[in-house]
Amino acid sequence: MPEFTLSPIDWVIVVGYFLFIIWRGFSYVKQHEDAEEYFLAGRSLAWPLIGLSLYASNMSS
Repeated sequence: MPEFTLSPIDWVIVVGYFLFIIWRGFSYVKQHEDAEEYFLAGRSLAWPLIGLSLYASNMSS
């Protein structure tokens, strides 16, 4: 069975990705006041985007 190893550049990319995701998450927490604003996108989405989201959710379930 072949051995799977990661080179140092692979580790840098993986760790950098996780740090970016964590940083992005914290920045969203600071922008959104509460859960309702977060889940409803501040009630700022246009109806075509909402319709596409509902359609995609329906097709994936």
